[in-house]
Amino acid sequence: MNTLLLPVRFFQSLSWSGRLGLLMSLFWLLMAAFGTQLAPHNINDIGGGPLMGGLTPDNLLGTDYLGRDILSRILYGAKFSIGLALSAALLARLIGTLLVLPGKVLSLMIVAVFGSSLPMLILTAVFTYWPGASRIAFAMASTLRSMDYVRLAAAR
Repeated sequence: MNTLLLPVRFFQSLSWSGRLGLLMSLFWLLMAAFGTQLAPHNINDIGGGPLMGGLTPDNLLGTDYLGRDILSRILYGAKFSIGLALSAALLARLIGTLLVLPGKVLSLMIVAVFGSSLPMLILTAVFTYWPGASRIAFAMASTLRSMDYVRLAAAR
């Protein structure tokens, strides 16, 4: 079997929505990698265009309230957005993995690999109870975010 055709066969095996999602993901990964070289303006150039300007040949997506080019700011921000999304996905995967393992088995694995000194026992306790505590904290924050006094404070 020719290994060069594996990506093509994988792409052909996807549904239309899977193909669209893969193409959009590849597009934004390329924008994150090369967006700073493709940006037509510096993101900090204030007054580079008309304030709150519309679409022009020089500013393809217009300008903001300080006259900065919006396209350049999107291209610069893609790198940080993709990095943050990948970090969040990795953290979610780590939490999910740690939640699947029973606490005692995880503790025994850590102690067997690293030894049973006092700092290792403390780190073992942290790794054992941290995923459950993070889920509880997320649930509490989500509940508080929907409270009326929080929405009122955000509206001010």
